[in-house]
Amino acid sequence: MRLRGTGGFTLLEVIVSLVVLAAGLVAVLGAFTASMAATGAAENRTIATMLLNEKLEELKKEPLVTAGEDEGDFGEEFEDYRWNVEVIESGTPGLVYVVVTVSWLERGKETELSIRTLLRGGEAVQEKQEQAQGERGMTAEGVR
Repeated sequence: MRLRGTGGFTLLEVIVSLVVLAAGLVAVLGAFTASMAATGAAENRTIATMLLNEKLEELKKEPLVTAGEDEGDFGEEFEDYRWNVEVIESGTPGLVYVVVTVSWLERGKETELSIRTLLRGGEAVQEKQEQAQGERGMTAEGVR
């Protein structure tokens, strides 16, 4: 004679265990998807930070930074990223505010990263440079 209850699992126990397993898999897949999205966002922000620093370094190398606004892209290599530079007189002779912004599309939404700093430039620096060039020109003529 066979004893009841010692032969295995009932259908109800199997169904409950499958539901618990399915719920766990859904949670794991959701976490994986969120992780992939966060990785992509971090990669975009890292690239934008690199491009932002690159653009700022270009501005620092300029002999004269004057008030105005300019924009553009980073070429084919970084075709999804755009830059905008705004230069504003600071009110302090020889210094200008520079705002560099890099923007890109992320999940259909425009995202941007900006930095604001002071650089040597503006009308006061331009006048000094013109004055220095004039003095050098006079000295060169006087030597002849």
